[in-house]
Amino acid sequence: MANSGRSVLRPGYGRNSDDGYGSVFLGESASGLVASKVQQLLPYANNGKGISAAWAKNILKVKGYHFLPLPKPLGSDERNQEAKQKVQKLDFYLVSPNPAKDQVRFTRNDALSMDGTSVVVTDAAGRNIWRSPSHMDGSSIIWQTGDAQSGIYFYTIQDANGLVQSGRISVIK
Repeated sequence: MANSGRSVLRPGYGRNSDDGYGSVFLGESASGLVASKVQQLLPYANNGKGISAAWAKNILKVKGYHFLPLPKPLGSDERNQEAKQKVQKLDFYLVSPNPAKDQVRFTRNDALSMDGTSVVVTDAAGRNIWRSPSHMDGSSIIWQTGDAQSGIYFYTIQDANGLVQSGRISVIK
């Protein structure tokens, strides 16, 4: 393998009994790397990501280097992820039927009044299709789909306390 003047390590193929990994680097076994090539690998091993970092670490481990496992980001354990998903899945409003034909009913799950609650329905392009009247009394808000064509629509519900719920509605005519 000809070296083009650059001192870049390239993996080769074959069996080298020296390192036990079956890797050859520009004619050198991984355990016989010169210091300059080891210095080239250290930035990849310490700062790299993905395959390049893994390769560099594996090569340097043969030379006796040790690398600490990377710390997990805060809040990344499985319990926190499950808890976040459960909180995100809480729906304070029931939207039915979905898919809809003639009308969609927005109702609070806790049966409180919808006073001060607004509903905005948009199409896939983000254009406002319908907005609930500003003064609604009662336990639900109803969107009469009337002129709406079959398709996917997105809704955003916001109550007087700032609680927001968003989702999508399928309309099939």
